Amino acid sequence: MRRSMSTALLAAVVAAGALVVSLPAGAAPPPQSLAQQAQAAAVSAADAHVAANRARFHATNDDEILQTGVTSAQNGLNYIAYERKHRGLPVVGGDFVVVTNAGANVVSSSVAQDRPLNVAAAPRITVDAARATAKRHLPRVESEKDARLVVLAWGTPKLAWEIVLSGHTATDPSVLHVFVDALNGYVIDEYDEVKAGDGHGHHYGNVTIDTSGSGSSYSMTDPNRPGITCKPYQGSTYTGPDNSWGNGGATDGESACVDVMYGVQKQWGMLSEWLGRNGIDGSGRGFQAEVKLGAVNAYWTGSGTQFGNNSANTKQLTVMDVVGHEYGHGIFQNTPGGSGSGNEMGGLNESTGDIFGAMLEQYVNHPNDTPDYLVGELINLSGNGPIRNMYDPSQKNHPNCYSSSIPNTGVHAAAGPQNHWFYLLAEGSAPAGKPASPICSGGPASVTGIGIQNAGKIFYNGLLAKTSSWTHAKARVATLNAAKNLWPNDCTNFNATKAAWLAVSVPAQTGEPTCTGTPSNDFSISASPTSGTIPAGGGSVTSTIGTATTSGTAQTVNFSASGLPSGVTAAFSPTSVTSGSSSTLTLTSTSAAAAGTYNVTITGAGAVSRTATFALTIGSGDPGGTCSGTNDTDVNIPDNTTVESSITISGCSGNASASSTVPVDITHTWRGDLVVDLVAPDGTAYRLKNSSSNDSADDVKQTFTVNLSSETANGTWKLRAQDIASQDTGRINTWSLTLGTGTPTNEFSMAVSPTSGSVAAGASATTTVSTTTTSGSAQDVSLVASGLPSGVTASFSPQTVTSGNSSTLTLATTAAAAPGTYPITITGTGSVTKTASYSLTVTGTTPTPGIPDIDIAKVEAHLTQFQQIATNNGGNRRSTSAGYRASVAYVKGKLEAAGYTVTEQTCTSGCTSGSGNNLIAEWPKGDANTVYMFGAHLDSVSAGAGINDNGSGSAALLETALVLAEKNPTMTNRVRFGWWTDEEQGLNGSEFYVNNLGSTEKAKIKAYYNFDMIASKNGGYFINNLNSTASAPMKAYYDSLNLQPEENTEGQGRSDDYSFQQGGIPTSGYAMGASARKTSAQATKWGGTSGAAYDACYHQSCDTTSNISNTHLNRAADGIAYTLWKQAVSGTTTPPPPGCTGSNTTPVTIADNTTVESSIVISGCSSTPSATATVPVDITHTWRGDVVIDLVAPDGTTFRLKNSSSNDSADDVKQTFTVNLSGETANGTWKLRVQDIATNDTGRINNWSLNL
Repeated sequence: MRRSMSTALLAAVVAAGALVVSLPAGAAPPPQSLAQQAQAAAVSAADAHVAANRARFHATNDDEILQTGVTSAQNGLNYIAYERKHRGLPVVGGDFVVVTNAGANVVSSSVAQDRPLNVAAAPRITVDAARATAKRHLPRVESEKDARLVVLAWGTPKLAWEIVLSGHTATDPSVLHVFVDALNGYVIDEYDEVKAGDGHGHHYGNVTIDTSGSGSSYSMTDPNRPGITCKPYQGSTYTGPDNSWGNGGATDGESACVDVMYGVQKQWGMLSEWLGRNGIDGSGRGFQAEVKLGAVNAYWTGSGTQFGNNSANTKQLTVMDVVGHEYGHGIFQNTPGGSGSGNEMGGLNESTGDIFGAMLEQYVNHPNDTPDYLVGELINLSGNGPIRNMYDPSQKNHPNCYSSSIPNTGVHAAAGPQNHWFYLLAEGSAPAGKPASPICSGGPASVTGIGIQNAGKIFYNGLLAKTSSWTHAKARVATLNAAKNLWPNDCTNFNATKAAWLAVSVPAQTGEPTCTGTPSNDFSISASPTSGTIPAGGGSVTSTIGTATTSGTAQTVNFSASGLPSGVTAAFSPTSVTSGSSSTLTLTSTSAAAAGTYNVTITGAGAVSRTATFALTIGSGDPGGTCSGTNDTDVNIPDNTTVESSITISGCSGNASASSTVPVDITHTWRGDLVVDLVAPDGTAYRLKNSSSNDSADDVKQTFTVNLSSETANGTWKLRAQDIASQDTGRINTWSLTLGTGTPTNEFSMAVSPTSGSVAAGASATTTVSTTTTSGSAQDVSLVASGLPSGVTASFSPQTVTSGNSSTLTLATTAAAAPGTYPITITGTGSVTKTASYSLTVTGTTPTPGIPDIDIAKVEAHLTQFQQIATNNGGNRRSTSAGYRASVAYVKGKLEAAGYTVTEQTCTSGCTSGSGNNLIAEWPKGDANTVYMFGAHLDSVSAGAGINDNGSGSAALLETALVLAEKNPTMTNRVRFGWWTDEEQGLNGSEFYVNNLGSTEKAKIKAYYNFDMIASKNGGYFINNLNSTASAPMKAYYDSLNLQPEENTEGQGRSDDYSFQQGGIPTSGYAMGASARKTSAQATKWGGTSGAAYDACYHQSCDTTSNISNTHLNRAADGIAYTLWKQAVSGTTTPPPPGCTGSNTTPVTIADNTTVESSIVISGCSSTPSATATVPVDITHTWRGDVVIDLVAPDGTTFRLKNSSSNDSADDVKQTFTVNLSGETANGTWKLRVQDIATNDTGRINNWSLNL
């Protein structure tokens, strides 16, 4: 990855159009790197631009312009920052930034100051008087810095004393800057360097962090990231005799520092990889962190971070999004313009922290902290859930939309608009699988997201153009410039940025950039009206389907409709249009159409496909049902004109009500100019509002009540708005019409709980079907189930209920039911028909008792994570990509949390340059000299997410490993798992692994099992080396299901098992097929389509979570578990009798030359201890030969587990011991006694278990 470089910058002074550069006397310029040369060229171009365009920067002959820094970003962009002096005084708010591209051409600039300066430099108020005034603004002043006389250019330029006070407010620490008018003594402005955050204690388990030290002296000082340290509040940096930190306790200081170090080190990597930034400060440095603050908050202090605790004092506030938030303040402060002034900039600063926190969560993708756009979602800090919500700030009573009140809103609430903008830009207004996000009044109909990385690049490059008078309007201009500069030949991301700002009510700004690149052709589609009713017995309703070209050139759009209920047809006139034109959709029903409300999806297909929704209601025949409609299409109201907006009512019997209502939302800058009428279908006009020369207020937002009882309800109604004067204009935003209600329709709703279940073939599942009367009277509802696979029957008890009551649905399976997941539809029929869904998973009968069934839903959840990782990282998980590295992190986190010994192996030869690591996980039990290895490649091709190839093998392998850890059976042999890098580029990762095994290690691996593409939608059942000894358990499982497997001829030599074959290791494995085609004989015995590819999406972008056969995946996952248990697990792993096992996970430190004990109490065990009782032990020690380990029975009898040995210099004891305890009584206190018999090396009992 390209890294931005920090260079020593020369002070460039531009005064009266002249550029002066100072060098040390006699010094020659040092040789420059290419990056330094590029920066020097950028600075030179920027200086020349400033000198030639002084008026653009409001520079006068009394101004001295000082270049203060340059920041390099991606795509060759450079941001050159300047400040100024006026008549010798520093100007606060006189800063500006010039942006250059890779060719050292100036492409944009941003300026804090809005007018030239002409301020006298002589104060009338003394500095002491200014100090006294400033101190009244901080309750507890503890120290102060030297005051300075400045020109304050935020707003009207003024001469001011800047007083900097350190101390505390009533609740928080403070470093307060107060600006006192030097002429009259009044406070002009103030801001606080300390940014209070909202945090959550959270621990990420066993993670790797970079610390300093060696031997017996270590420090929580990052050796690779200067400035990053962690310590207790007002204490010294944590140190220790070993490099093992924390005990995982929720209030332990070292553990809190582990979380902070982990988070900030990951953030450092994210800044480099995603944004090209070098460290938190942009120049390769970070800042210290302090934990155990003793306050219910977290802070950025201006020079570091502080983390307190929650209100219950049970958690440290070191959750990842809070760490990212607080260091995000550090990034904001260390970009041009600094922290600036006022609540508007303060709100943007708080939002910046939230955005960096969200980006950090997405980058790390830790299994304990699912990426989202909630701030503080992992701890209920004050009893109100998350602290902020980025996709809908209003859920926390924060503003979604920008308005003139934002500068006077508290900074945390004022973060709302920009947080909302970032979510819309990253994810869109209606992202698949993520929360929908509202659009503010006057915004676009929808916003399409561009992904969090692209959104982050735009946001960050906007920050690099920040000035000290930062506002939402300036942020809009800066981010539009950023999008244009980052993608100069494509307007897609520029248009998305613009749409997202409009969606949060930040309007277009004078002089903002436009995009004239070559954007992709795109369009939008809308329906007007968006709903309609057809009465029972038949009829029709129409809607205008409008299109608009949103980027590129106009294109042909073909229309279709889906989601139509039986008895309803759709017709478009015309059937296709050129984007920018419209078509009329007519929905026609017959008397056979069932009453109810249906969402009809209208699809427009061109270069891309876009959809709109129309809510169709089929009436039940009841007279006088609710007759209403809405039109939310904007209609502009120019000066001195009359405009109309229409709503068509159909299917409403009889006349309108005498108390019909008309809610109206009109924006207008002088509403007294407006006359508003409602026009009935027969042309009769009903005056809603007269004009008034005295009514100067804005907008008409009102519900009018009108007597329309003489009017027929059905027909086209119009809202007519007339502007009768000049100068002020407006817009009809939306209006509705409710023509009254008569006898309500009898309606009910239906739900099932639970909505899914899993059973073994031959067993039954039950769910409760509940009904509720939602309008009218209760009615009888008859229940049926459909979508049942062969071998499954459904019964309801009772079959018919009165709405408001419930029934029990029993789904019974036979032994012949095929394993798989099946969507079952439950239909309730009364005067209307409703449906609900239930997902039934049938698992195969396990061939051998004691071998677990793998939960297919959990495997699918892993696949969903892989898909999300790809989506968030450029669309793929190729071995060289961020998507692959995020996949490794996800799998590794799950395994470590389950107790595995996990290693990342870097492929140093033979792999594609930049490839990620192999991931090796070993379950530390069983005979280490007899290893059975199970593997799958984790990478995809660059074309897509690779969910079948090979997310399927990776996910099934991961869940099997997690189940092994959960069941913790007695192991006879060792199990090792591998997830391989760079398979798609030539089996490189697995080849590197095998080639680096010595002959002794190779001999230990008795068989390797490979799993590649095990969920092909048209798949077969293939086994590698079908008739080999290694394949015997794999074939036995398939034979138990009568699957008649075949040799995997298509895959020979094409997956990672080939690397092990070449190393002389026996191999087998499962596959379901790739691009080869299924024969008719295979289709006959396995089902599927003869002549079609096993996987039609092989190596294509359509290899997503929609490209998975759950049945094949389920059978393969269960077969993996069966093979593992057969090869490595003792017996059938019958669970021990209740009460005959125990564990102790409390760490016990083992000091030099001491004996320590850890206890387990057994009670309620009715059996005699076994002659093969097991004692799994996990002890950390730096020289295990020093350690003697005994198990002490309740009667004091000692059983030696391990002797000392002066020759055993290895680390740690992680082993399961087998002991004959048949002569002991089970119940009582058992002890693990550990004795350290020598000096220099120490350790810790991490955990141990006892299985009697």
